[in-house]
Amino acid sequence: MRKFLVWVVSILLVPTIGFAMGRTGKRVKTTKIPLIQSVKLDPERTVVLRGAIDSVSGPSIVAQLTSLDAINDDNIFLIINSPGGSVYDGRSIITTIRSIKSPVICVIDSEAYSMAAVIAAHCNKLYIHKSASIMYHEASFSFSGTESIVKSRVDFLLKYLEDFHRETSETLNLSLNEFKTKMIKEWWMNTNQSVMAGVADVVIEKLVYNFDSSESRNYSPNTSKTIEPEWLRDIEIRM
Repeated sequence: MRKFLVWVVSILLVPTIGFAMGRTGKRVKTTKIPLIQSVKLDPERTVVLRGAIDSVSGPSIVAQLTSLDAINDDNIFLIINSPGGSVYDGRSIITTIRSIKSPVICVIDSEAYSMAAVIAAHCNKLYIHKSASIMYHEASFSFSGTESIVKSRVDFLLKYLEDFHRETSETLNLSLNEFKTKMIKEWWMNTNQSVMAGVADVVIEKLVYNFDSSESRNYSPNTSKTIEPEWLRDIEIRM
């Protein structure tokens, strides 16, 4: 009788800052802190991500980004205040940011932790409020199956995540091992630390809201499905 296993695996999943479309050059470390007194947000070109990233918020953000991009290719502001959540739903947002023509400017107004920090890093510019913070750490996931099936899936996920790490380390001018080392015990940064490390671009003193910032614009979620193995959707990978 074949042995039935349940494995719990913790894998490093970190932000990918550089990408082929939309990014001009790598983020760099600095000893000077660029400061903007205020940022006035255009309610017609603003998307809000608050709370957990999941199967509801992920498709909603994707739909909003693509809808705004279809209107014109002006800047889109993405406000983030999130503790993180689903890796797969977060990656659908990242894929959209990389695909649309409109530059996406992320504004972290309070916190961007885990998968939320990964999304923020993929934006064309990253503004951070003076009292906000960022954190990257390892992802965790679990699934069950026979020994041979579990091994096959783990091998796939290791490669899947390794490619993600490599893009990030190259963008930050770090070796892959250096970057992984930073993530192992969680990488916490306040505003100034994030800019000096080359993660955020600019510190902002004040956000000027001309709309209800507690809610996203009301677009219908995108119902299209990501092409991926069915078993991947059964694995909950969270950050």
